[in-house]
Amino acid sequence: MKILGLFLNNELRTGGHRRLLELLEDLAARGNETIAILNEKLAYEPRFFTAARVPCAYRRNSLIPISVSFRAAVCRSRANIEKACEGAEAIMIHGETHLAAAREIKRLTGTPILYAHRSNSVRDAEIARADSSLSVTDRLKTSRVKFFAGRYERILTR
Repeated sequence: MKILGLFLNNELRTGGHRRLLELLEDLAARGNETIAILNEKLAYEPRFFTAARVPCAYRRNSLIPISVSFRAAVCRSRANIEKACEGAEAIMIHGETHLAAAREIKRLTGTPILYAHRSNSVRDAEIARADSSLSVTDRLKTSRVKFFAGRYERILTR
């Protein structure tokens, strides 16, 4: 299977970022043809998958959402990305920041998106609600978090 990974962050800030790259490495090590579109500024050298580097400048906490910057980077690097995507059976992303970029690639190539989103907010709220010593205010807060974060996850997965 040919899998296209998409990771346009310029740094590995979270464990989720590292796990996505490890998953791509594992998929490639198991015999899948795996290509990842990576930010050219990302200090990561893959061992098993092939990296296609694209320029993607952005600043965290900017007025422009990161997802818009990622989509713009895909549009600017269209020729390189179409070449990397040739024959790909799936685009794999983990998180909503890459969703707009993945949808642009899907529009260009017709490749389906494999999308996994996991929020610790819902799980943390469920664990907190199981604590019988929570105040009424804290119970309301955790209910609110669980409702809105859960709804957000369902909207994204649709």
